[in-house]
Amino acid sequence: MIRFDVAPPGSRMTPKDPQFQFDRAKFKELALYVAWKSRPENLGAVKYNKVLYYADMLHYVMTGHPITGATYRKRERGPTTDQLLPALRDLSSEGAVEINDVPFYGFKKKEYRAQREPELTRFSAEEISLIDDVIQFVCDGHTAKAISELSHNLAWQATKDGDVIPYFTAFLMYPVQVSEAAIEASKGEASEIEDQRNKAGVEYPLFSDLRPGL
Repeated sequence: MIRFDVAPPGSRMTPKDPQFQFDRAKFKELALYVAWKSRPENLGAVKYNKVLYYADMLHYVMTGHPITGATYRKRERGPTTDQLLPALRDLSSEGAVEINDVPFYGFKKKEYRAQREPELTRFSAEEISLIDDVIQFVCDGHTAKAISELSHNLAWQATKDGDVIPYFTAFLMYPVQVSEAAIEASKGEASEIEDQRNKAGVEYPLFSDLRPGL
């Protein structure tokens, strides 16, 4: 597993977040895969955003780059994804995802049903494995309210309301304090990490490794 240096007491982590090119086509297929893989009754708007957030952020921690490069913002109910609603509109108009309002304890909630299989050739086996783990953790292991509260982690707290959540804050989800030098080094070694991943695969973190306050 990739390891990072622990920052000395009193140090402050203030790196500049790296810029990633957003892969729109891959994001759409990821959004479709989440709907295809999840049980409709377990996937609402809150959980949809959280699956995408954790998948991209955890992949960044382990490899130095996210799965899609999507933009995430701090909202009251946890991180949301700027690109999800446009992607769902496209998928709905294409007939790939059916979106319905369904009764939910006296209220209405969105329910998503995939109408075709996603193009898995856009993803590596390691990416699919991570995404599956995230879906199980978010959709099957928690209610929407619980996952919303869990997503109020240090990465979320380090960002102002409405602002973009930098990818480097994903390190704050783990019980270590990461030095600025370590993060800068991880940026510079992203290509080497990618080469190693292609040769030997990546050992993804267990969700039990995350902070207790995830």
